[in-house]
Amino acid sequence: MGDSEEFVRIVGDQTGWFGRQLLMPDNDYVQAFDIVIMFLLIFVFVTLPLCLAFERTNKALRTVNLICDGIFFMDIMKNFNTGYVNEQKVIIVQRDRVVNNYLRTWFLIDLLSCFPITEIVEVAGSKGNQMFNGKKVLKMLRLVRMTKLIKLLRASQLVNKVRHQWVVTMEYYHIHVSDSVLKLVRLFIMMLTLAHWGSCILFLLLRTYKYPKQSWAVLWNLVEHTTGDEVVSVGHAYSWGVYKSLLLVVGQAFQEFPAAQICVTTRGWCLIESWMTLVGTFVGTFFNAAVVSTITAIIVNSNVSTQEFEEQLLRTNEYMRALHLPTELRDRIRDYYFHRWSEGKIFDESLILERLNPELCTEILFYKIRELIPKVPLLRTAGKRFPEILATAMDPQVFIEGDAVFIEGEHGQMMYFIDKGLAEILVSAVGNEVVRLIADGCFFGEAACILKCRRTATIRCKQIMSVYGVHRDTIEPCLTDYPDVGEYLVRLAKTRVERLQQLQVNARLTEGETLLDAEDEEDMRTPLFQSATKSWNSTIKYNANQAGGGRGGIKIRQSIWAKKKNQIIAARDGDDGDAADPAPPFTDDRDTAQKQKLHRVRNVTVLQVPKT
Repeated sequence: MGDSEEFVRIVGDQTGWFGRQLLMPDNDYVQAFDIVIMFLLIFVFVTLPLCLAFERTNKALRTVNLICDGIFFMDIMKNFNTGYVNEQKVIIVQRDRVVNNYLRTWFLIDLLSCFPITEIVEVAGSKGNQMFNGKKVLKMLRLVRMTKLIKLLRASQLVNKVRHQWVVTMEYYHIHVSDSVLKLVRLFIMMLTLAHWGSCILFLLLRTYKYPKQSWAVLWNLVEHTTGDEVVSVGHAYSWGVYKSLLLVVGQAFQEFPAAQICVTTRGWCLIESWMTLVGTFVGTFFNAAVVSTITAIIVNSNVSTQEFEEQLLRTNEYMRALHLPTELRDRIRDYYFHRWSEGKIFDESLILERLNPELCTEILFYKIRELIPKVPLLRTAGKRFPEILATAMDPQVFIEGDAVFIEGEHGQMMYFIDKGLAEILVSAVGNEVVRLIADGCFFGEAACILKCRRTATIRCKQIMSVYGVHRDTIEPCLTDYPDVGEYLVRLAKTRVERLQQLQVNARLTEGETLLDAEDEEDMRTPLFQSATKSWNSTIKYNANQAGGGRGGIKIRQSIWAKKKNQIIAARDGDDGDAADPAPPFTDDRDTAQKQKLHRVRNVTVLQVPKT
């Protein structure tokens, strides 16, 4: 079943008139016809006030209006033969119920909207019927055509579907339109609607009172007195009507001549224009209030996360000035801010995620570490579920150059995965010298978490570094559920501890100047280290006798290690390479066998790590 499908209940056998089946509401032809009706209603919404206000426009669009009436009549026939969805979301396709529902709801409005009453009245008046000869009667009956606008309410569901499809299309093409822009567009459309209908209503009132001599249109020489014939084109007269409507909206109708009201009596046209001016001013006041409130809300709510970042950084700067912190420390703190929140935005992630269900939270957090997983061989080869579980507890952290992530000998509760950056491993047995350099895709701190021992080395940031920390309370249940991964991590942690212990022995034998020569199995499987090893010597075992023995071998190892560090840094700053991923130290069939039994582990292969 597709993502967009859902279970529905249908009542009725779809038996229609003359043996034809009733149409389903979601039928493609029905929806296409509804789209045509919606565009026709928009056309009527624009042209109807023009036809009521200007006789010349009404005559020009008479044929088009008759065609629209015919299509609206076809819509009535369609509604009699199409099922509907009731309040319980049940599709009703039973003929009697469909007919009764339509007769009780929209039938009368649809009938009035498609009935060409003005044409019928004009034909009856031309044949001598005194009842329809009065122009005021004809003009009042024309207002019945405004019932077409009520049909716009029926298009609301279709508009929602179109809006949903529009949002899906925008997401597919990665096009983002902010809510602020949409709000401003709605305000602009509202202003145009007020100006359009206001202009047409003003001319409609002028036609009703036979264009009084003191009216604004006569004073502007737009129409002739009594006859109402347009002196200028319809477009020219309409544009000045829009101008007067906008003056009413901005509250300037009483101040600018000849738009200003000039009344010499309290009856007739002056009374109507006075009230129209007052109503237009009130509508303009509410519109102006809506504009101000909307723009204020846009300014306040726009880029909330960016404003939060700027305010937090400002408070931090004030705090550092109050404490008179050194300039170097201030720069490091600011570097931390700009690297930790590189986009200049701060979100309260916990508040956002707590409103979602656990599955959605897991998908979001797993998506956040999508760039980390290919870098870390352990996560890349452990199946999908294992990194998903870790993702829910990963804490992103940033360390600046020179920061110590942890110190040798401390108790540890966290292990770390390096996303970006460089770190140095220092051991006290060799005078806190750098014995190894680790970078993107490496992880460290697992020995203290898994073996529950003290930190066996000091980790210091060499270049600004982004890491993800995982607490021991999360790691232990994961390793219990995934024993193959747990076995590999325990073995790797023991190997690393033994290697450091062997380093301490070698340091005592060589007066503390020996560096760590053996390569780490997990680190060498990262893409960054694989690209760096392309330029290394094929032989990494060094013999002190090649330099005459003793301290000469130590100097060779030190020079080669310095070269290795430079190559790792160059690989970190340049291309990560495209070396193929070696065979994983374990295989996990959990993802494929999860449907049969979640906690069943099969085909586990462990590669033996040679001792240093």
